[in-house]
Amino acid sequence: AGVRRVTGSIVGDDRRFDTRRSVATWKRGYLTSGQVGPLSALSVNDSFTEGEGKARRAASDPPLSAARLFTQLLNDRGVTVDGAPLGRPADSDLVPAEQVASIDSPPMDAVIAEMLQTSDNTTAELLLKELGWRLNKAGTTDSGLRAERAALAQAGLPMAGFAANDGSGLDRGDRVTCRLLLDNMAAQPEDGALVQGLSVAGEVGTLRKRLTAARVKGNVRAKTGTLNGVSALVGMMKGPSGARIDFAVVFNGLGSTFDGVKAEDRLVEALAELSVVSVDEVGPEAR
Repeated sequence: AGVRRVTGSIVGDDRRFDTRRSVATWKRGYLTSGQVGPLSALSVNDSFTEGEGKARRAASDPPLSAARLFTQLLNDRGVTVDGAPLGRPADSDLVPAEQVASIDSPPMDAVIAEMLQTSDNTTAELLLKELGWRLNKAGTTDSGLRAERAALAQAGLPMAGFAANDGSGLDRGDRVTCRLLLDNMAAQPEDGALVQGLSVAGEVGTLRKRLTAARVKGNVRAKTGTLNGVSALVGMMKGPSGARIDFAVVFNGLGSTFDGVKAEDRLVEALAELSVVSVDEVGPEAR
């Protein structure tokens, strides 16, 4: 754009969303362990400072961190910035601005695929806030949850037993039934963004090292879900006859999450050999 000097400061403006950087009921370890970054409408590297793995540190002020990095990038390219980087401005500091440059986001199907295949909790939380902003004009978790519940109900999905406190499923108070997961999965077209964005058994995403046997590798598309003592798998596959099989499995109270993973894989491998599947055959036993 021909700009060689900024006489003021680079300002990180994240006012599209609120300033709540996490969900109140989350355990602190989610941020410190890097499972999710501080939530902000303006974030770089999921709002983590430089470093890999456990060396990464959550940014205390994501928009300020972004402004600092952008200032550094400008300096590295010969653009002088006179003022120090600044974080989220107050509404009273608004001044008329002219757009100098912009960059387009990847298409939404690519964003969804990245979120699903890598279990990106931060992306899930920010998409929820964006739903709140788009549909309810409030970029908050609560606003996004209202939009989510309304969409599920409008789709005619069974809401009994459903409870959500966040967008990622990290919250220990979240509840969802296999029936809701299964019905939602069954409603998704095979060429749609959700199904195409799922991990692929033995090939892509969180399933790349799972379900590698010939009868299931490349044939299963699914989303994994893992918390301490909890393991889940939801997705679809093709049976021997070529018919589509949708499945949803959730294990709670596990002594080892790995036990749930093994059971899920055995179930999916068994389903791959069945030509006709009845929910009664693989559902919970009557008590």
